Amino acid sequence: MKTNQSTGPIVDDIHGIREEIAREAGYDLRTLVDRLQVSPKRHGDRLVIHPPQGIEK
Repeated sequence: MKTNQSTGPIVDDIHGIREEIAREAGYDLRTLVDRLQVSPKRHGDRLVIHPPQGIEK
């Protein structure tokens, strides 16, 4: 869903990057998932991974 309302320069940059990544994957979900699964292996030294947190009752 697209809107004409800008939400700020940072969000606009994120939307632009998301569009670029989708375009590079040919808007194909399988290609996108495959690329995202390779990314942690290739760039693991730059990723921060937090352990999952449980739900408190």
